[in-house]
Amino acid sequence: EVFLCDDSYGFIFQSVRHLIIKNSKTYGRIQEKTESKWDKLLEFISRLSSLHQMMFDCAEPVPLPLLEVLHQYHPSSQLHVRNWTRSSCDLRFGDPTEEALAKSPCLRSIHAVFATGGTSLMDLNRPAFQRIMRLAPNLVSASFSTRPAGGCAVHLISRKALREQMAESKKFKVRAPR
Repeated sequence: EVFLCDDSYGFIFQSVRHLIIKNSKTYGRIQEKTESKWDKLLEFISRLSSLHQMMFDCAEPVPLPLLEVLHQYHPSSQLHVRNWTRSSCDLRFGDPTEEALAKSPCLRSIHAVFATGGTSLMDLNRPAFQRIMRLAPNLVSASFSTRPAGGCAVHLISRKALREQMAESKKFKVRAPR
């Protein structure tokens, strides 16, 4: 982990055009982390003068402070999100981070991987993903793939829970702006 935020490295700040933010975590439960883990990276990004593209490939949602830095310092840059995820598959409608990503003028491509298989939790991943796809003003490419959740347990969902999930899913529906 090296962050060059010293003025003697000015040529680097002028030279970086493409930036990849990637972690090696595979799919699984997302750990709660503090925003401060992004501080040095955000400072680095804010000092870049030629950033054209950024790829975010992490097993966590795109942080709101990262979007804010992109919009403030690199409004014409292109953001590519790989392995898009949410903090929880049953996260209700109205998450500020998802709304900011959906409306980001920088977002150009997004890819998600959804786990298939029985779960007792309300799964709102697809409706949230579809909302982002429809709202993103400059989106060029969107795709998703599926993978088995693993195991062979069967989870039953009550009719009441199913109705609740369907009602919550409808909140994510939006017509594409034209």
